[in-house]
Amino acid sequence: MNLYTQARCPTKDLDIFTTAAEFPRLLSHLQRNNRVSADESWLGKVHCGRNFVDVIFGSSNGAVPVQEEWFQYAAQAQVLGHCVPVINPTELIWTKAFIQKRNRHDGVDIVHLILKQREAIDWQRLIMYMNPHWEILLCHLLMFRWIYPSERDAIPDWLLDDLLERLSRQREGRHRRRNSAAVGCFPAPIIEVRPRNGAS
Repeated sequence: MNLYTQARCPTKDLDIFTTAAEFPRLLSHLQRNNRVSADESWLGKVHCGRNFVDVIFGSSNGAVPVQEEWFQYAAQAQVLGHCVPVINPTELIWTKAFIQKRNRHDGVDIVHLILKQREAIDWQRLIMYMNPHWEILLCHLLMFRWIYPSERDAIPDWLLDDLLERLSRQREGRHRRRNSAAVGCFPAPIIEVRPRNGAS
């Protein structure tokens, strides 16, 4: 966030992103001289005294697995005197989109990333990542528009049109199902069939 937004964001630790395949090897290397704890579903923690590093290969909700292409799109930055690959703004938004807890909400980070990195964000790739959860992406984009009304052009028209069209189709489908269910709940008409000879 410091790199992409020039905001002075204090941090308590460093996050190292890796793939699930590389996670065991990396953790094994780091635990030679450090205490290590691991949540095998998405991350490990490497402790050195009071300091620690998170080694991340997924997300707590399982929706954001670290993929090989993240490293293909990574930027370069100086961190503690070393030139290292840093997660791209596109993937960074994806990792933050689902963090909406009472004690931590990363929506403000997403807003500032859009403001400062609009040209670097690959919107096509982002919507591909978030396709199963497109409503969350729409929420963040609407929040950006509300916070920065003078910067609404930062979000491509085609992207907003696409997401709003999905919302419209979703609502139309729900109304059709509701109407179909309402028609089906009327009692069936009673039909009386009489023999031709007039007998009852």
